[in-house]
Amino acid sequence: MEFHRCIAYTKNKKKCRCKIPNNQFFCCEEHYPFNRELFSEGCFMCNEKIEHANELYYFRCKHAFHKTCYDEWSKFSSYSENICMVCRLEVLKKPQKKIKIRPHGVFNKNEYKKLEDILKVISI
Repeated sequence: MEFHRCIAYTKNKKKCRCKIPNNQFFCCEEHYPFNRELFSEGCFMCNEKIEHANELYYFRCKHAFHKTCYDEWSKFSSYSENICMVCRLEVLKKPQKKIKIRPHGVFNKNEYKKLEDILKVISI
């Protein structure tokens, strides 16, 4: 039996990654998207049955879409950002990294070396 990973997001907005059999899409009932009719009735745009998890986009807002249909829709969408077709939240966006600000006057090794080099140039 072959396995693949669950494509859902956990409560802390990270990928679940549980191993599950190829005939399943999600590891538990909680991870199924709000629009779960996608699996029973097929894609609402093309009416095709979803066979594999790699044919899906699963967004953090818990909505899932057929990849080919979503990509086609987003090409002709009037929105400037990629959004969920159901709830209109921004999707497919990498989260911004948090910038750590250190207290004033604290240097790391590289900053200290740069400062030494600058002081040497100034003192010449």
